[in-house]
Amino acid sequence: MTQAGRGVWFGAYLGEQLVGSLGLFVEGALGALSRSEHPPGFRRRGICGTLLHHASQHGFQEMGARQLVIMPVAEYNAARIYASVGYRQVEWQSGLTWWEGIEQHAF
Repeated sequence: MTQAGRGVWFGAYLGEQLVGSLGLFVEGALGALSRSEHPPGFRRRGICGTLLHHASQHGFQEMGARQLVIMPVAEYNAARIYASVGYRQVEWQSGLTWWEGIEQHAF
């Protein structure tokens, strides 16, 4: 998608070290932000929020997105970061997967 011009990756650097990355992909008016990645020593420094802010602006202003979607993992603190930049939860998604050969467990 990036080669087709429908996606872009953002990186945050400290000197020459990549300390955060985030992808944005847009199809028509809808954009999706990928999971943000940060090395453990660089968490809680505002890197994710800054990347999210710049990626969102780029999506709206340069790529024509009218709505951006993020799907954070519920147990992960990303939802708090997204809310700090202005995102709000409007839908919930859940799923169930079965793999052949998986051991049965009683819950």
